[in-house]
Amino acid sequence: MLPRVHVVNSSQGSFLTFGNDVISNHLFTQDNWENWLFAITGEFTRGFDKPIVFDLGANLGAYTIPTALMLNEQNGHIYSFEPQKVVYYQLCGNIFLNRLNNVTALNKGVGAANGILELPVPDYHKMYNVGGFSMIEQYRSNTGVEAAMSGEKDVVQIIKLDDVLFEQKTRFLKIDVEGLELEVLKGAVGFLEHNNFPPFSFEAWNLPWFKEQREALMTFILELGYTVEHIQFDDYLAHHPKNAAKVDFLRDQNDQLTRVVRVA
Repeated sequence: MLPRVHVVNSSQGSFLTFGNDVISNHLFTQDNWENWLFAITGEFTRGFDKPIVFDLGANLGAYTIPTALMLNEQNGHIYSFEPQKVVYYQLCGNIFLNRLNNVTALNKGVGAANGILELPVPDYHKMYNVGGFSMIEQYRSNTGVEAAMSGEKDVVQIIKLDDVLFEQKTRFLKIDVEGLELEVLKGAVGFLEHNNFPPFSFEAWNLPWFKEQREALMTFILELGYTVEHIQFDDYLAHHPKNAAKVDFLRDQNDQLTRVVRVA
């Protein structure tokens, strides 16, 4: 059986959580998760009718849920991808718990090519950071996640974003796929162009063994014509000059992000 489930009621929605998971505990003790990312999305979608947002690596929905609640006011929609089957069920439970009908949740991964992938399954009783699960074995080993694997595997479908095109424009993407951000972008060049190069947030690990992959990711984004701005920790914002919407970050004396302001 899965770990015991708890309901956390926060200012950003209600969440089914379980175990000693980092995000679950943060929602319980701090009321939100990565509130700055929610604020950035709000600025980039403000003023648009029926904006579309993508959440790649949705986990339990700590970003999907408040974003969907916000987008309700603009008749917007969010597409949330979560490849871990159990976590996908948790995401769907949280969507239902918050009575949201403007979320499409997909139990799929996103990558450079369409295909099928075998996904190692964690032991969720041992896993302390469900959102930190990565397909990169070296990362799992270095962070202790490998020891929390159950030995079982699931099969998950991988799709390219280039095959996901809508008439309505996508206004923002959150890409948090635990080291596979470059693979996502390689399969999304046509998608980005079709949507007038929307801004997106992404994670780029600042780890010695990941240096080459990090540099390749940054180079690929810059070659697409984007500029990259550091948000905080390992998180960055990519913005393209062909997309008119722009934000600035206000920071305190310790360079910590305090406010996000729309400037264009």
